Amino acid sequence: MRILSLCVLMAALAWAFLPGDTVTTWPLVAHLTAFPVLSGVGLGLIGLVGVFLRRFRALLAAGAVLVIAGAGNYLPVQQPSASDEDDSGLIVLEWNTGDAVTPEALGALIRDVAPDIAVLPEYTGAVPAGYRSFVSGGMPVTVLTAEELGDYRAVGVPGSSEVTFGTVHVSTGHPGERTPDVIGLHTAPPLPGLMGRWRDDLGTVAGLAETHPDALIIGDLNAVPRHGVLARTDTHADAVAAAPLFGSGTWPAALPGWARSPIDHILIPHGWSVVDGGVRVLDTGGSDHAPVVAHIRRD
Repeated sequence: MRILSLCVLMAALAWAFLPGDTVTTWPLVAHLTAFPVLSGVGLGLIGLVGVFLRRFRALLAAGAVLVIAGAGNYLPVQQPSASDEDDSGLIVLEWNTGDAVTPEALGALIRDVAPDIAVLPEYTGAVPAGYRSFVSGGMPVTVLTAEELGDYRAVGVPGSSEVTFGTVHVSTGHPGERTPDVIGLHTAPPLPGLMGRWRDDLGTVAGLAETHPDALIIGDLNAVPRHGVLARTDTHADAVAAAPLFGSGTWPAALPGWARSPIDHILIPHGWSVVDGGVRVLDTGGSDHAPVVAHIRRD
């Protein structure tokens, strides 16, 4: 049992301090990685039991490593840079509506948040006033851009750059501080029968980040930044990682924020920053995902 305990400890250390390893995309490990606080607390309790029984003491150390990983805001990779609060930049909203949010509910949130850009996986309702709408194929993914931002247009997405549940790319043709290209996404989830497609989708997201280093990449990735190739993406950082400690989880919305998985993302390019205090995960109902809002700006 000591050998088993040592293996668990080594695996926990590798998980905590070597993000992006292929093992993070294996069944079960992928799901534990998605919920580091819950998995850390669970393993920590197992370790305590082992101590009380005077056995498997290494399990306590393994549990402590994962608890620390959870408490450390999921040990975020590619932590976004921060900037002082100001009124410039863009307000970005991401919300997987689960095809259950009514146009009235979305309209109320839009009026409250006043986003410049919104990415809405699984939204098929009416377009709020003052916005242009671009919709992908698939489930679909809807991108809204405020009319005041200018003449955004849809850009064709090659099949090799599409993820399972929808990909949409919009651009003004003249990317700038107020008019960045936007790529909205919704990947397959890591469920039985879809694990291969999920891994392929993560590879596609990483490829889009590499080929579009100046674009905002936003959506439900059904993954956390520690999963596989996402951890090795060096062109973007996740703005949602700047949310308050234990406050970046978005799914499932029925759980308290600290217990949720942070699978909804606003990936910003290097050269962009998150305005101090400008990231919020909201408790708006209507979907099994919580919406996330980020105030970002180009440095």
